[in-house]
Amino acid sequence: MAKNVAAVAVVVLVGVLSYCLYFSNQRYEALLAKQETEQYLSSIHHGQTKATLTTDTGKKVVLGDSPESNEKAMKSLNKVKNAGVAKTQNNNADRIALSNLETPRGGEFHIILEDSTEVWLNAESSLKYPEYFNKHVREVAVTGEAYFKVSKDASRPFYVNSAGHKIKVYGTEFNISSYDDEEFVYTTLVSGSISLQPQNNSGTELFLTPGHQAVYARTDSTTSIKSIKTDIVTSWKEGMFVFEDKTLDQIMKQLGRWYDFSYRFSDDKVANTVFMGRIPRYGKFGDVLEILEKSGNIKLEVNKKQIIISHK
Repeated sequence: MAKNVAAVAVVVLVGVLSYCLYFSNQRYEALLAKQETEQYLSSIHHGQTKATLTTDTGKKVVLGDSPESNEKAMKSLNKVKNAGVAKTQNNNADRIALSNLETPRGGEFHIILEDSTEVWLNAESSLKYPEYFNKHVREVAVTGEAYFKVSKDASRPFYVNSAGHKIKVYGTEFNISSYDDEEFVYTTLVSGSISLQPQNNSGTELFLTPGHQAVYARTDSTTSIKSIKTDIVTSWKEGMFVFEDKTLDQIMKQLGRWYDFSYRFSDDKVANTVFMGRIPRYGKFGDVLEILEKSGNIKLEVNKKQIIISHK
């Protein structure tokens, strides 16, 4: 009898120890996962002022948030670039040497062109432009997102080429969003006047008035116009993300470019959830996720350095 009791006691003890060990391991793994998540999230930071300038000869220079360093780098670059091409204002050379200014994921940059036109580039964007415009026309090309403040010059119209269509600018401020991974190109007029036309000049010239947005569909090359709150579209330039009737898919694309992180949705239903809210552009990434979770009724988890987005 005593032996049976002892045997039962041993079995119970082993069971209790196994139970404790199992949940101890569970807690330990959960703690490790939490630490890994916190460590990964703390390594993600908002974007900074940085870009790479490449000349038509292939010379490159990395630009940052120091005007003095940028000026020094540009002076060094100017000594070796565009050899044999006249570099005077109102250049009449047959070939205009183009430079390509490109921001990476997690980057932004502000540049002033030779005619005093100002351009703000958002993350993962590029601007092709000449060092000097010729005396007849000013023309640039852009991918990604950029805000233009174009200097007025009645004798030299200003054109912006992007995604198969051309924008003619009449001295104005406007925003263009033309990312290759998005179906539509959005051109939003803040002030002044602009028109849009296919690059091959085959279509009708559409004119925009302030407070309106042209939506160009890449699939069929059609353009529609709608009224828009310009401060929402240009909020990125003022240090905020303002989302109004945006899907989580659209929002995460913007945040992913700016904070430079990877993500995926648990299903399409989550990706198509409509969200409204405001998020500081220069805020901590953890705070950004907290705002999204509370406002969008979603759950964000980290798995192998990838953020998984699902409904709560």
